[in-house]
Amino acid sequence: MYKNPFNNPFEITKATDFSDVQINEYWVSLNSDEFSMLNPTGVMPKYILGGKGCGKTHLLRYHSFQLQKIRKSNIQSIIQEDQYIGIYSVLDGINSSRFKDKGIKPDQWESAFEYYFELYLTEILLNIIQDIYKSAIEIYNECDFVKDVLSLFYEKSSLFNKCITLNDLIQLISNIRKQIDIQIVNVAFTRRIDIDSVKILFTSGDLIFGIPKILSEKSSIFSNVNFVYILDEYEKLFEWQKIFINTLVWEKKRPATFWIGARKYGYTTRATKTGELIRAGSEFEPVELDDIFQKNEGIYVNFAKELYKKRLENFYKETGPHNDFVENFSEKFEKYSDDVILQKINKKFQNKKFRHILEFKRKLKQGIEKNLFIEPIKIDEIVDNLLSDVGDQPLEQKYKLYIFYREWSNWDNANSKISNSGSIVNKIDAKKIVEYINREYKDFQNNKTEGDLYNVKEKYKSDLIAQLAYESNIKNTCYSGIDEFITLSWGNPRVFLLILKLIIEKSDLLAEKPLDVNSKISLESQYLGVYETAQWFYHDVEIIGDRGKNLYKCITNLTNIFQLYRFSSKPTETSVSTFNFGVEELSSSALDYINLAKMHSLIVEVNPRKQKNSGKIESTYQLNRILAPKWDLPTSRRGIADFDASLVEVIFNPDSFAKYDTKYKELKSRLTPPFIKTAGNKKNNEDVDQLLL
Repeated sequence: MYKNPFNNPFEITKATDFSDVQINEYWVSLNSDEFSMLNPTGVMPKYILGGKGCGKTHLLRYHSFQLQKIRKSNIQSIIQEDQYIGIYSVLDGINSSRFKDKGIKPDQWESAFEYYFELYLTEILLNIIQDIYKSAIEIYNECDFVKDVLSLFYEKSSLFNKCITLNDLIQLISNIRKQIDIQIVNVAFTRRIDIDSVKILFTSGDLIFGIPKILSEKSSIFSNVNFVYILDEYEKLFEWQKIFINTLVWEKKRPATFWIGARKYGYTTRATKTGELIRAGSEFEPVELDDIFQKNEGIYVNFAKELYKKRLENFYKETGPHNDFVENFSEKFEKYSDDVILQKINKKFQNKKFRHILEFKRKLKQGIEKNLFIEPIKIDEIVDNLLSDVGDQPLEQKYKLYIFYREWSNWDNANSKISNSGSIVNKIDAKKIVEYINREYKDFQNNKTEGDLYNVKEKYKSDLIAQLAYESNIKNTCYSGIDEFITLSWGNPRVFLLILKLIIEKSDLLAEKPLDVNSKISLESQYLGVYETAQWFYHDVEIIGDRGKNLYKCITNLTNIFQLYRFSSKPTETSVSTFNFGVEELSSSALDYINLAKMHSLIVEVNPRKQKNSGKIESTYQLNRILAPKWDLPTSRRGIADFDASLVEVIFNPDSFAKYDTKYKELKSRLTPPFIKTAGNKKNNEDVDQLLL
C-alpha cells in the first residue's frame, strides 16, 4: 500500500494552490522549438495567453526569482547562468477594482493607480535585490545604491534623510503605498483623495525601469542580466488599467522587459495611452499556449505523459510501489471494447424487442398511413425479412436499418443506390430495399472489405453504438484510457489532471483501491470522472448576466444540431462535432458570440480556409473535445457540418433565437422517417447527403 499524507496524486490541479517547492517539483520541461520564444533572456516582451488550465500560471511562476533560488545552489549562479531575474506578481494582488467610482473623477483614479502600481512592483523588486545583497555577492556599496535610487524621485521628502540602507528604502516605499491604501479605504466616506497624502514623487516607469538600469551600469555582475517583470492575471484589470500596462510594455527600457499572462478572453485591447496600438512582432510577441499544444499534438501527448508520471513519482517519493507502477500506470485502466456495451444491451433486452426495432415498426406504420409505399405492406413481414438473418445482434441490425432509412429518404433522387425505374412515381418499394440489403449482407458475412454494409460499418459504427447505448440507457464508456484522456484534454493540462483526479476519487468510492499495485480502475469510474470534468468545464465559464445566458444558449443550440446528426435514423456523416461557415455572410452579433465561445475555449478554431470559387473566407470550429462526453458526441474530427448563414444565425445570434426551433424541425424532418418531402424542401432532401464535407 502507498503511504502518503494525501490520498490522490492528482488532488491539486491549479498552480495557484502549489507552494514554490511544488511548482518546481511538478515542472515538466517544454523542450521543443515551439516553446523557444519563452526565453527570459530575450528583450522582446511577451503576452502569454491561454484558456483556463492551460498551464500559464505554472509557467510564469516557474520563471520567478523565488523558483530560481530553489533550482540554483546560490544566487550568484542565478545571475551568471540564468542571466535574468524574474519579478513575479499577480495583478489581482493590487485589488485593482478599488480604483473606481466613490465620487472620484476617473483621471484621479488613473493617476492614483499608476502611482500605486509602480510602488507595488518596485517593492517586490527591491526585496529581490535585498536578497541578492544578503548573499554577499559583490555588487556595489548598498548606501550608494540607495542614494542612486532616491535620485530617481523628482521631488525629495524629509523621509529621505533617514533612508540609508536597502531595508530603509523598502520601508519608505511600503509606507508611501500604505498611505494610498488608507486614502482608498476611506474615500467612500470622504469622497476625496488627500493630495498631500498621495503626493506623486516620480513618473510611471522611473523606478521599475530606472533601478535595473542603475544595477546594470554600476555593477558589472548585472551587465548582461535581464529584469523580467512577470505579471499574471492581466484579465482581472479594468480596460483602462490594461491600457496602462500596455503603455509600460510599449515604453519599456532595457535591461527591463515584461511577460504578461492573461486568459484569452481577458486580452481585450492593444491600445496604449499614446493613442497608438502595440504591434505583435514589433513591440511584443504573443505566445498562445492553447494553439501551440493543439496544433502540435505529438508534443502535448509527450508533455501530458510526463506530467502524470511526475505526479506519481512525487507521490510515491518516500515509500510506495516499484517504479514499474509509474511506467505501467496506463495499464490500470480497464480497456474499452464495443463488445462490453453490446453485451450489456443484449443482457438488458433479453427476451424483449430492441427499441430500434419497435421504432422501425412505428416508422413503417407512419409511412403506410401517409401512403408512401408502392403497395400495401405488412410491417412484421418487412421486419422479419430484413432482420431474420441477423439474429440478436443489435449492431448489425442497426447497419441494416441505416441503409433502409437511407434508401427510404433517397428513393426519388440520384443519391439512391437502388434503381427505381418503372416504379410508381415517388412511391417507395420497401421489398426491393430489403432484397438489396440482404444481398449486401451476405457479402458482408463473407468478410468482404467492400460493399455497402462494410462502408456503413467503417463510417458509422461508433455513431450507431452511441445510439444503441442511448436507446438502452447504458453509459457510453468509450471515453476511457490514458490516451483518450489526453485526447479529451486537447492541450489543457488542468483538464487532463482533473480527469485523473476525479477518476481516482470515483474509483476509490467504488472500493476499487485505485492506487494499489494490482488494482484495476473500472470503465464506470473512468466514465464518471470524465463526465464530471466535462460538466465542470462547461459550467466554469466566467460570464454573468444576459451575455452569459446567451452564450450557453448558443452552445446548447449547436450541440442539439450535432446530436441530431449523430442520433437521427439516418446520420448524414461520420462523427460530427465540427462545423464550417462563410464568415462574410454573418451578422456582427453572430460573429461576436462565435468569438466569445472561442475565447472561453468552448469551441476551437481549426483549419480556416477560402472557398475555391468565390475566395470568401470560411471558418471551421470544433466543439472542445472535453465537452463531447456531456452530449455523447465524438472527439474525432472526421465529418464537418457545412452550415449555411441562416443556420449559423439561429444558433449564435440572440436576435434570431426565436427562429431556431423552426430551423431545427426542418433539419430533423430531413433526417427522420417518414422523410416527408414538399415542393419547398425537396431540393434540400436531395442535397442533405452533401450537407457534410
